[in-house]
Amino acid sequence: MEPIKTVVVGLGYAGQGIHVPVVANNDRAVLAGVFDPRKGFSNKVIKVFRKRNIISNGTNPAIYETYDQVLKDDDVDAVILCTPHELHIPMTKQTLETGKAVLCEKPMCTTFEAGKEFLEYIKNSGYASRLAIGYMWPFDAAVTSLRDMIDSGVHGFSRLPVVASQYFLTGDYDSWLAGFKPIKGGKNPPHETVRPALLRNEIEKKAYEWLINVWSHASNLFQVLFSAPEAVSDVNIWNRGESFSWTETHGGFRSINYCSWVTGSEFWRGIKVHYPISTFELQLLPPMQKAPARLWITEDDTTTEQKIETTPATSWSYSSRFEGFLDLIAGNGKYTVEQNLSDLSHAVVDLELAEAIIRSFQERKPIALDDASNTR
Repeated sequence: MEPIKTVVVGLGYAGQGIHVPVVANNDRAVLAGVFDPRKGFSNKVIKVFRKRNIISNGTNPAIYETYDQVLKDDDVDAVILCTPHELHIPMTKQTLETGKAVLCEKPMCTTFEAGKEFLEYIKNSGYASRLAIGYMWPFDAAVTSLRDMIDSGVHGFSRLPVVASQYFLTGDYDSWLAGFKPIKGGKNPPHETVRPALLRNEIEKKAYEWLINVWSHASNLFQVLFSAPEAVSDVNIWNRGESFSWTETHGGFRSINYCSWVTGSEFWRGIKVHYPISTFELQLLPPMQKAPARLWITEDDTTTEQKIETTPATSWSYSSRFEGFLDLIAGNGKYTVEQNLSDLSHAVVDLELAEAIIRSFQERKPIALDDASNTR
């Protein structure tokens, strides 16, 4: 196939720190252009990125002044949306309807009802072969290796452990970029903020932002390894919203979720899972750190550590996500429409689960997810 001509839309942390360099360094794609609504900002970013050798002097991306110009450019094959969450659905629809493929940053949107309705639209319109959501961990080499172990029953692993713990520590919304220093620009134009009406105060609003912004990566990872949860219980948000934890029941086992954030740019995310005869612990490190994931497996009181290399060099996990997107467009069978539909469904469950966690906290009782939901 000819390289996929790709435009990155939105040059914030994710656009600058991930998507522009990933596209620019992929032999199967070409950075065809960039768009950011801040006047003159795209030119500034491209100029600085050339000086930093993030993109080569031979790469000459178009600088679009409006998104309408991107939509009308018939030479563009694909668009990566790094825009405010509430713009994801309308911009994705606009773009798909012009015949372009879309890799949309997570979350899919900001409310479960909107996500569920949008998923039905994607299914009915046949767009699942051209839309992917930007979750990275399911494509990481460490995660795919672990999933294979679970599927094959190695070490007594299965989709029904005794108990599983998810945890992460972070510094701020974007600290997972591990110290990435973005190019500063003017203020973004104002946009509408759409969030579920159930949020009552600043603690709940901040917790919800974390649930859909940062923790959703962990939720998505957990769904990939063990399937979607069936209920949420015993949620507790404390310390003025600076950290929180909750438990989930999964129809056969319970998971415990620990989240906290600190001053600075520390980041790690992990999962620890106990089985009757063994345990494993997986620690996933920041993409920009380009370090291997760490996996410890304990069986019969003997612990072994495996260092599973993630995608090498300039890539990290998000490059693997982009490769999956390109495979989806190519239809080469490496990442199928069926797999993608499952991932799109997981993205909607993330929203359902985030809202359920807040409701469980408000009502001080377990909140079950809707078993009749079309997302499962």
